[in-house]
Amino acid sequence: MWRIKNHPLLILHLAFADYLVLFSRGDPTSVLLLMENLNHFEDCSGLKISFSKSSFYSTGICIMDMEVIKGITGFSQGSFPFRYLGIPMANSKLSIAQFSPLIDKISGYISAWAGANLSYAGKTELKKLVLQGVECFWLSLLPIPVGVRAKIDQLCRNFLWSGKCNANKRPLVFWKEITLPKIEGGLVIRNSKA
Repeated sequence: MWRIKNHPLLILHLAFADYLVLFSRGDPTSVLLLMENLNHFEDCSGLKISFSKSSFYSTGICIMDMEVIKGITGFSQGSFPFRYLGIPMANSKLSIAQFSPLIDKISGYISAWAGANLSYAGKTELKKLVLQGVECFWLSLLPIPVGVRAKIDQLCRNFLWSGKCNANKRPLVFWKEITLPKIEGGLVIRNSKA
């Protein structure tokens, strides 16, 4: 929480390298305080706001306040959904279809690895280090619905067991056992349902 001139202002933010998303109340006073602090940051650091690359997004704000906020910020008004570091941001719950970039990214990695002659240990490490990393990156910004997690688990199970199933086409070990800690006989693959 930032304190501005003894005025508590709840500002949430997401930041990565030179990409920044700030969340504030949608009233002109809050936006004015936010812009004053960004201008103060510019004075101290020499870093300037790129107005051509900056936008503001809003929901549930009256038209009169919207016009005042446009004048205060000088930013263009964007529309939902938009992408932040490749992840869709929306003013409501995302549909399962809007999670297709996540599923496509995981499928792309798996497809790239499909031709390699990888052992179970190699596949397990790729799953833990790369695929879980992609999933955790998305989880750091928004919750992933159960249907999407089930699809990711299916892709990962198929990747781990591809071409290595027994004659009955069953996996060698149940997925829920693989997600157990090593001390319990698992491979420490994160259970996305947990």
